[in-house]
Amino acid sequence: MRTVTRFGTPARHALANVRLVLAHVVPVLVILMTAAPTLAHHGRGGVFLSLSDGRETVPSGGSLVYVISIRNLESGFRDVDVRMRLPQYTNFIAASNNGMEVGNDVRWENVALSENAVRTLTVNVSVNPYAPMDQLLTAEVEVEGERALDSTRVLERATVSPLSITVTDGRETVEPKEELDYRIRVKNVGDEYRTYRLRANMPEDANFVSATGEHIRRNGTIEWKNKELAPGASEEYGVTVRVDDDAAGFYALRFSVSANGAGERATDLTYVHQGPMAHDFDLSVKADTATAAPGDEITYTITLENESAILATNVHVANALPPYTEYVDSTEGGLFVGGGEVRWDDITVSPNDKRVLMVTTRVRRDAPGGFQLVNSAFVKDHRAFASVEVGSRSLAKRRETGNQEVLLRKTADRAEVQPGDTVSYTVYIRNTTERVLHNLEVKDRFDDRYLSLAGGAEDAFWNGSEMQWVIPELQPGDVWQRNYSLLVGNDVPQGISLQNVISVGGADIAFLSLSERVQTTDVAVFKKLPPTGAGMDGIFVALSGLLGMGQLFLQRRKMFGI
Repeated sequence: MRTVTRFGTPARHALANVRLVLAHVVPVLVILMTAAPTLAHHGRGGVFLSLSDGRETVPSGGSLVYVISIRNLESGFRDVDVRMRLPQYTNFIAASNNGMEVGNDVRWENVALSENAVRTLTVNVSVNPYAPMDQLLTAEVEVEGERALDSTRVLERATVSPLSITVTDGRETVEPKEELDYRIRVKNVGDEYRTYRLRANMPEDANFVSATGEHIRRNGTIEWKNKELAPGASEEYGVTVRVDDDAAGFYALRFSVSANGAGERATDLTYVHQGPMAHDFDLSVKADTATAAPGDEITYTITLENESAILATNVHVANALPPYTEYVDSTEGGLFVGGGEVRWDDITVSPNDKRVLMVTTRVRRDAPGGFQLVNSAFVKDHRAFASVEVGSRSLAKRRETGNQEVLLRKTADRAEVQPGDTVSYTVYIRNTTERVLHNLEVKDRFDDRYLSLAGGAEDAFWNGSEMQWVIPELQPGDVWQRNYSLLVGNDVPQGISLQNVISVGGADIAFLSLSERVQTTDVAVFKKLPPTGAGMDGIFVALSGLLGMGQLFLQRRKMFGI
């Protein structure tokens, strides 16, 4: 027997009932989803981010305290920028940690994040008294591409409350296992007797110890019922809590109090802190020399002092190397993480003691004379600097100090040319080591769209845009030199810079950095040279030219196999 289902009257009634349920349930779900705070977002930014004001509704004319929590999910110490967009119909009052109002945003720059630690920021705003009822106040915070939202709905007009509530524990920070004594004060500022019910919400990372007066405790709440105040009278209540043993550092303990349900409200924030405070530290940096020449090594000494009587653990020290320098070494397990930064993670400093950290760097060949090499160290809101000036010294001085470099130099007979001019170049290599160098490869590359070989380089292998030489042997102190000229094309655009890049390689000098084996010479093209321009017969030395740009040019064009 085949069964056939027909959608008669019962089926239509069932379908109508389903539609009726959906018509009532879906709007409620939408309201709940939009009104509930978005507690966390985590993605490619490497942070766990949350934003909440702890409320679902607020009266127009009321106030909100937003709490931003940022947890660093990456290893080591780092700085981040934080931006919070304020909701419509709110006015900025204050922000913690020197947060600045910029337009409709609140911004923090270089907020320090420790590994797996939570950093908390707060923002206080007031709600416009004329904010429309049912208006959704949506705040947004962003950290390195990660975003979190919090929405609070305006449900009623603000009225002047006859009760004034304040709460404080008298503390800004607290350590795990410590106790906090909250003092709550309720005052009747009206002209009639007032009856109220007082409710306190304890922090999540704290346990109840005691409370004054007749109270009822349910999980994380404490209530005092049927209280009465005469006009102008006030009453005080006390609550003591104990912070959890494993409370995370930089976490905000939020203690809130309200009277008569959703009426008058007060909040106190206390931040969990582990170990000494930032002001208990002192930081200094000192260089072992006042001047240094290209090729010299500089050692910076970082001294970190703990001036408190508490053991400092999990301290993170960051050091930014100066421009025109290369990392060589560091003590105490310092890790070079690239980008010119050296880090020491999880440093321990004894009470009233100090730690000495050292980092060594080498001045690059392209460091311009007179440049100030500024090294900076950072720890717990402290920064310290040390400056070394780039100077010069003779070849003999370099030998006395034991530097074993190959000196590569290239010169052009002019710095500015016009289309159709000829530029003469000189390539100069000197063996400043104490050993014989074998099979050195010299490669000179130029842009054949605008330059062509005009003369010289008879013993070079030339393929149109590159010349190559091989030096079979170069004794200590010996010099290898070649001269050649390039013709500037007639169609070279005005203002372009013609780069001519040379490098030297070989197994005997593989220990040298790329910046020490590469030189770049720039010649600017002007169709009409200014009357005050450089003389056409001037000799320009490019030893301190743009090596960094040359290196990038080499990597991008893949011109050298060294």
